[in-house]
Amino acid sequence: MKDDRSVRVKVKRSLKKGLGELDRKVRDVIRKYERGEIAFEEYLRLRMELELKRIKIVMENLRRLSKAG
Repeated sequence: MKDDRSVRVKVKRSLKKGLGELDRKVRDVIRKYERGEIAFEEYLRLRMELELKRIKIVMENLRRLSKAG
């Protein structure tokens, strides 16, 4: 029987799969806003788009996990 911690780590890793690039894009948008390169409205629009993508990726990962088990 697997250790509970290893199972949790595996599930967490599976849920986060594909989010690395998205996280970099979020940091980039934040930096652009902080430097004044984009207006607040543009910042909000971009962040909303990225957060919707994050939700989509996590939901796809959840579906994949549920099919695997």
